[in-house]
Amino acid sequence: MRFGLLAAAAGLAGLIAQPVLAQEKVTEETVAKPSLTLEERKDIDARLLDNLLARLNAATSERQAKAIEATVLQLWLRNYSASVEVLMKQAISAINDEAHASALTLLDTVIEISPDYAEAWNKRATVHFFTQDYERSLADIDRVLELEPRHFGALAGRALVHRAMGDKQKALQSFRQALEIHPYLDGAKSAVKALKKEVEGERI
Repeated sequence: MRFGLLAAAAGLAGLIAQPVLAQEKVTEETVAKPSLTLEERKDIDARLLDNLLARLNAATSERQAKAIEATVLQLWLRNYSASVEVLMKQAISAINDEAHASALTLLDTVIEISPDYAEAWNKRATVHFFTQDYERSLADIDRVLELEPRHFGALAGRALVHRAMGDKQKALQSFRQALEIHPYLDGAKSAVKALKKEVEGERI
């Protein structure tokens, strides 16, 4: 989700304005070299993501964490279908323009084409959050976390939904889960402090 808090997001979006990756320039060397299969590309991306998330968890400064986070968000946004990437770019533009109905139509199409694409579910959860359709937002977040349990943006987004619904205990739990993955997630630490005081009655 995109949230000030979810500068990751997110979100359910800090994820929102990532560009579609440009094609690699064709050279004599690349022509001679066998191209990777789809499964090989997915395997490389999966191993890179594992490495980045481990480094994010072990980051020792906010600056370091933000640099790693940006690459993680790009990987989550990546799809292996050019048509899906075009639709996602249009959906993100619609979200930024607050054209929620158009964004939902585009995201519904993306999910139909690529049901295992976690970021499409995450973006749709964001739109449902913006339109205060909290139950649908939670359902989409659940699907994101089935596909990618380490999605700190979706976890923080779930926290925002629970907080908006008045369930501070669940909001606190979800923010803590997000911080276990991304210790420098924007706004999450301050949210935990505030919620901890309200839920557990402890001093800040």
